[in-house]
Amino acid sequence: MPFFTLTAKEMANRDSKAAQERPSLRQEQKRLTYERLLASAIEVFEETGYRAATIAQIAQHAGADRTTFYLHFKNKSDVATGIARRHTSATAKHFHALDNLSNPSLKDVRAWVKLIFNYWTGFSTELEVLCEAIASDAELSSLTADYNAHLANIVTRNSSHGMSAKERRIMRAKAMLLISTQRDAMFSILCRKQTAISLNHIVDALASLWWECLYQHVSATDTKKN
Repeated sequence: MPFFTLTAKEMANRDSKAAQERPSLRQEQKRLTYERLLASAIEVFEETGYRAATIAQIAQHAGADRTTFYLHFKNKSDVATGIARRHTSATAKHFHALDNLSNPSLKDVRAWVKLIFNYWTGFSTELEVLCEAIASDAELSSLTADYNAHLANIVTRNSSHGMSAKERRIMRAKAMLLISTQRDAMFSILCRKQTAISLNHIVDALASLWWECLYQHVSATDTKKN
């Protein structure tokens, strides 16, 4: 399984194992250089934009050279993949949280959507980089599709209980579409600052779509029983 699609539990196990293994000085220096290049890339992307930024600019900003850059990253889209990895654990936790809600109301689901918007508000530059890189790089786009499928499996685990195999497949497909739609909506609002639709209305709409996807069938079943 690619690192990009590791679950939160698998990442925790990996991190725990890594913590028990004392890194060598060389390994620690390599890690610090990687993190410095990644942080510098984010700052360069914020200043110039992902598309316009060059590898030379990123390396220079980090106090390194192109040779050092290529020791850690294949290309600029590999930097975007590194940024994505920073958020896989938190994102998986967000979707586990929704799946673990017991008979949530529309208000509960709305609070969950707003929580995700609030999270990415603090990382709007990184969100913009990811959206632009996904649109332009086939490998990252494929990794993202795999990860979205992983998130869809997480968020439909409990809500699809008792469904037929076909119904579960349809629910997961809807969840995957909603994950992409939600990312695009956040990009539009948080990165492009579009104002055609207010943030509250977008959150309302997404909450309604998520609730219909995951919980409407439960509500309908309960109504029939009564």
